[in-house]
Amino acid sequence: MRLLDRYIFKQLAPSFAWGVGAFTVLMLGTQTLYDLAKLAAQGAPFGAIIRLFLLGLPSIIVLTFPMATLLAALLGFTRLSSENEISALYASGISLYRVLVPVIAMAILAAVLTFAFNEKVVPVTSASAYEIRSEISKSAAPKRAVIMPEYEANELTRLVVAQHFNRRRQTMELVTFFVFKHGKLVGYVEAQEAQYDGAGKWIFRKGTTVVPGERGYLTAGFEQQTFALHRTPAQVAQLQAKPENLSFRQLQQLIATQERLGVDTLELQVRLHDKIALPFACLVFALIGAPLGLRPHRGGSALGLGLSILIIFAFYVFGHYMHILGASGSVSPAVASWLPNIVGLAAGIGLSIKAPK
Repeated sequence: MRLLDRYIFKQLAPSFAWGVGAFTVLMLGTQTLYDLAKLAAQGAPFGAIIRLFLLGLPSIIVLTFPMATLLAALLGFTRLSSENEISALYASGISLYRVLVPVIAMAILAAVLTFAFNEKVVPVTSASAYEIRSEISKSAAPKRAVIMPEYEANELTRLVVAQHFNRRRQTMELVTFFVFKHGKLVGYVEAQEAQYDGAGKWIFRKGTTVVPGERGYLTAGFEQQTFALHRTPAQVAQLQAKPENLSFRQLQQLIATQERLGVDTLELQVRLHDKIALPFACLVFALIGAPLGLRPHRGGSALGLGLSILIIFAFYVFGHYMHILGASGSVSPAVASWLPNIVGLAAGIGLSIKAPK
């Protein structure tokens, strides 16, 4: 049986590697290369473009692991079935369920690899890519705004808006700090920059304080003022990052901070569940791909790739629809994230039961 497991695994491994490469190329062509070409056309240095390309690969590759698992199971079992090796195994008294053991083992390995990449590699490379984009933002890429609202009893009490956050200097640039009471604006502060002082407060420099009065707005300039904004530079940086590029723990911390300030976190909670649901999709796709590979069809790897793309497209369209429902509160974040996996798992088990014996 160990010989059998090793043999089946050797049939799956090359297709898995090929699938990672093929799907990575397909996903690169959708948006990433276009964005890099746009930066290059706007004057970004060639060396920075290459670094951005390399640093962006992990966030794409991690999405291809479940897809490659489906393709590997589909192509591997198509070849075993077309050459009657599956029939020989059946004749030897080995059931399909025993043959699926190495497939499930490969899926679990791919799931662990997906989670590890998401936790250890993607956050680091995404942060480095953000730093490079910040360096070239003056001449090429638009700066990403910072928006930090605070609520009490579902009422907006404070709002901080900044044009950009410089991680290296721990400074927000072109900052406006609004204060509200009972839904009405009671004053705001504009400043060239706000820098963290290391003790829980932010130092606003070269700004103006504006307070509404009976005869109009009263303004007063200042060189420096200190305010408590209830967020550290690390928390501001988390707001700048895409949720899918944060680690599980970082996303948990961001959700806790936003909830403490009364900000809606439904979409972030869906993303948090996705951190586990995405690796689990490897197992789902393996259980779908293996029995489908046993069905008689021609076309080899080209047909397998096409069928895989069709299944993946249906899976992710359904997942995107559920994500919208979860973010809007129509369903719970857990249901929104896990229902596609549950449906896919049921389909995979059903296909395995009905597969030819």
